[in-house]
Amino acid sequence: MGLLDKLFGKKETLSPEAEQQKTIERQFNILCDNGVRALKMGEAAMAAPYFENALELCPDNLQVKGYLAEAYLALQDFEKARPILEKLCEAQPDNVETALLLARAQGRTGQYEAMFDTAEKLIAAQADEPRAAYLSAIAAHALHNDIMAIARLTQALTQAEGFRLARRLRAQVLLDMGSVGEALQDTAVLAGCEEADDEDFVLHGKVLTANAQYDEAVTALTQALELNPFYREAFLQMAKTHLAATRTDEALGTLDEAIGQLPDFAEAYQLRGAIKHTLKDEAGAMEDLKKALELKPAIAEKVDGEFSNLENRLNDQARRLNPYGF
Repeated sequence: MGLLDKLFGKKETLSPEAEQQKTIERQFNILCDNGVRALKMGEAAMAAPYFENALELCPDNLQVKGYLAEAYLALQDFEKARPILEKLCEAQPDNVETALLLARAQGRTGQYEAMFDTAEKLIAAQADEPRAAYLSAIAAHALHNDIMAIARLTQALTQAEGFRLARRLRAQVLLDMGSVGEALQDTAVLAGCEEADDEDFVLHGKVLTANAQYDEAVTALTQALELNPFYREAFLQMAKTHLAATRTDEALGTLDEAIGQLPDFAEAYQLRGAIKHTLKDEAGAMEDLKKALELKPAIAEKVDGEFSNLENRLNDQARRLNPYGF
């Protein structure tokens, strides 16, 4: 364009290709702006389509891929987030946060070998990153390599003593391995800190029960229920602790209270039915097991044999009492 054209405002003529490119850029920017705005407002479901459409216009834009992965993670759609994060890690191999997100997404989609590899590569590059050691331990535990899991969790806690998730997992793994005394050391730390929550107290109660410290376990589980009166796992563990201490009436009372507060608590009906079965209350056991199955049909896989035996016994009793079916 000449000087006179510029002075008199003559519009520059673009080629069709350049005009099309300008339109694409304009649409891309609008989609990105709308997506970022929605994401900041916490509307991940609204943000994701904007970013998806933006990537159709510009497939190689790493920033938008990062936004889309963030939206998918907020929606807990780990299957969609994982391949995006894999590509981001390939393009940005030194990005620690992206690698950590990838490892989490791999774990949430059951890709534990890939999760372990991602975490171990990150440890090799960032030996002082406790989150990488923690994620490696999660994968190792899922892969039944508990010795490695304990090693990585100990590494994470050496690097960050206050890493409560790592300590909680180490206690659980130690308990699974039968190292109750060592697990108790970790749960005592968790239950004794100011930030202790209902999960910490339940885990502490579980380990105390395994160590035959039943009264102390009940105290810990009571603390969990004081923090969260509707915590199902706390009710179940309380009942199991009473059973371990041969306090059947207290176990039934705990489950009665749980069902009173949570009428849809299938596992409580299941456990109460099992206790009634041991007490020869077969009618009560059948009623509870039927209720458990109505609420959660998947329970049938666990109680099918017991349930069938109870039903057969009740039918036999009914036939003996009334052989003609009146």
